[in-house]
Amino acid sequence: MPNEYEAKRLARIAENKAMLASLGIDKQIIEKAAPKQRPAAKQLSARGPVRRSSRVQELHPGSIVAVWDAKPVLMRDVVMKLGLHDTPDLLRACLGKELVPGGKLPVVNALKAANPGGVYEQTSLLCTNATVLFACVSAINELGAFSKSATTKDISLAWKTTNAKRYEQLNRRLYRAARVSAATSNGKPLHLFVCFGATNARVVYAGRLALAQSPAKTEKKKKMFFFQLVDGKKLSKGVLSAMLQR
Repeated sequence: MPNEYEAKRLARIAENKAMLASLGIDKQIIEKAAPKQRPAAKQLSARGPVRRSSRVQELHPGSIVAVWDAKPVLMRDVVMKLGLHDTPDLLRACLGKELVPGGKLPVVNALKAANPGGVYEQTSLLCTNATVLFACVSAINELGAFSKSATTKDISLAWKTTNAKRYEQLNRRLYRAARVSAATSNGKPLHLFVCFGATNARVVYAGRLALAQSPAKTEKKKKMFFFQLVDGKKLSKGVLSAMLQR
C-alpha cells in the first residue's frame, strides 16, 4: 500500500513537471507566504496618529517653558525676570504688530529700552506680509544677526554665526528648540523667545516661527538656520516655548 501511494505521488509530480515544462515554466511554483500583519500606527493622541512633519510644533501646555541661567523656570518667573530689563516695553512695541505689504515696524526705541547701551545695526525690518516681531540687535556684530533670506519666497530670518566655534552650540540649541515636537500640535508653528546678551540675558525676539524647508548647502555651510515668520497675534501662556540661554 505505501509503495502504491508513493508511486502515485511520484507520477503526479512527474505529470506536473511535464505540464510546467510545456508551458515554459521550469521552476517549481512556490506559494507566497501571507504578508506580515504590521501593527497599527501608534496612536499618539485621541485624534489618531500624528503625521510626522518638519514644521515647527508647539509644546504641551503647562510644560516648563523657559530656561534662564541653566535653570528651568516657569512662566511666572520668566515674566518677573523679564521685567528687570524693561523687556515688556519691547514686547508691547513689537509683539502682534501686523504690517501691510511693504510696511516697516520701528523697534529701535523698544530695543534700546530692553538693551541699554547696545549697538543696533538695524532700526526696522522691512516685511512683505507677516507679523514682524524682531529687528537686528548686535554689539559690533559679536553675536551675529538675524537677516532676511534671499533664497526663500516667504519672509525668513536666519541666525548667522560670526564665530562658529563659540556659537555653533547656540545654533544647535536654537535649531533643536524649533524642532520640538508635541503629539497634539498637528504641525502648528512654535512660539519662541530668543535671548542674547553679553553679561545679562536679554530678550530681543518674541514670535511664532516655522522652520523653513531644507536650506541650500551653501547656507548650511554658513551655519544658518532659517525660520519663516508666521502671523501671531500674541504669545499664549500655554505655548510659550523657550528662552535660550545666553
